[in-house]
Amino acid sequence: MFMPWNVIVVVIFCLAFRATALGASGDPTPQILLHFDDADGKPVDSSGNEHAIANHGAKPGAAGKFGAAYEFDGETAYVDAGNNGGLTFCFPSQTIELWVHPKAESAAADLPLKEMGILGSQEKPTRSSWRWNLARNADGTITFSLWDNQQQPPTRKATSKTVAPSGRWTHIAVTLETRNLPQVGSLREVRPVSQRMRLFVNGKEEASDSLKSNTPYGSLFIGSANQGFFAGRIDELAIYDTVLSDDLIARHASGQKPIPDGAPQAKREGFRLSPVGGAATVAIRHSVFPGKSWRLRIPEHAYHDPDSKQSVAPSDIVWERLEDGSLRYRWNAPDEIKRQRRLDYWGWLKPGLDVIEYELTGKNVGDKAWGEAPWGGVLSLICLGAGGNPDFHDYEAQRTFVRKGDRWVTMNEIAAGKFADHRMCGIGVNPGAAEPLAAKVSTDGHWVMGIATDIAGSLSFNFQLQASCMHSNPTWPPLKPGEQVSANGRIYLLKGSLDLLWEWYGRD
Repeated sequence: MFMPWNVIVVVIFCLAFRATALGASGDPTPQILLHFDDADGKPVDSSGNEHAIANHGAKPGAAGKFGAAYEFDGETAYVDAGNNGGLTFCFPSQTIELWVHPKAESAAADLPLKEMGILGSQEKPTRSSWRWNLARNADGTITFSLWDNQQQPPTRKATSKTVAPSGRWTHIAVTLETRNLPQVGSLREVRPVSQRMRLFVNGKEEASDSLKSNTPYGSLFIGSANQGFFAGRIDELAIYDTVLSDDLIARHASGQKPIPDGAPQAKREGFRLSPVGGAATVAIRHSVFPGKSWRLRIPEHAYHDPDSKQSVAPSDIVWERLEDGSLRYRWNAPDEIKRQRRLDYWGWLKPGLDVIEYELTGKNVGDKAWGEAPWGGVLSLICLGAGGNPDFHDYEAQRTFVRKGDRWVTMNEIAAGKFADHRMCGIGVNPGAAEPLAAKVSTDGHWVMGIATDIAGSLSFNFQLQASCMHSNPTWPPLKPGEQVSANGRIYLLKGSLDLLWEWYGRD
């Protein structure tokens, strides 16, 4: 069992940040990589992240920049790369790269006489709400647009002077760097953040604009965007969760592939974690559920001030990836804000084959003590959502369980079939109520997922399908100025029964 909490005082050292995994060559590994070399029209993600890709009419087998490419008809064809477990391939630090080969409208025309969408992060393939998109204008120039809700006007644009002509391959790259970008180097040696988006054509920077936010939205569509459908070929799409150097972009534009043929791919065993930069949120994937994901918010809410009882979603989080795949994070707000709110927090997650270990530490950095706060404290709701994995959706609360005494009880039984708004319910954690362990059984009955936190004072659940989440809610003790306390927990994914989960929980 987990040990009870203890108030501790420790020294926290600043650590180096690595935004993304590195390949065998030392270059960053893309979060998604599409070579478009398949012959059956079923695109394969070669990044190692196993994203599910759906083809809607694009033709495989066209001559590519490297090997084959996909041909898009400019009318209805597109490829849907989904939303990356809710992340929508939007990162606070990001690079987008691809090769395009536009098709002329007629044999006599050098350029199509219409605007064409190339790539978009948006609600629908075309003519819909969007976050960012890449387009080829009627004059052949390239425009990257992004909706930045932290600026006025919110539409930010970068348009090239160079033309991407029909009948020839053109390399396009876009880098995005917002105020939430975790920096390379120790936190004491932070380089200035550019806060801008930059557009490159054939390896050279063509245009830029200011940028403050890049919020996930919609899905990633290839061969279409808000400007319409693309006519021509697309090859070698890669999206990274870091800003590539100008030199590396130039090398890719000169013909170097993002991942050389035969290079080792990312490890596919066990849990994989992908942080959402700028938020206390992590996308969780496991090799036994390819193309599906969970989302962990650690925590989901943080109070402005324990006395004000005003809760906000945690933001301004800096993430760090260690060599063993672990993640560390900390709140990166100015010290003045932390003192006003009497709060600082940080934590870590360590993925394994069957278990993710985690820790969330809160510290009183104000000048007076924390009192009792609602929902168990200033950092509330460690939220494990299965919205991105339909195998663990449970609208009727019949496959979601808590442990009471010597038996497992469904949350439908706990709630007597009656749920509050948003299909929510909960239970207190104490000897007369429940253990601090929540569990879900997969739709086929073969897999069990659980979450447990040592200082959880309650468990709560949301049974809407788009959320499908379990909450382990820490109860934080009153803390004097300078004191801190940690909540430690585990997430389990086991093939077997609830009793096997109980055995593992007891062992831990």
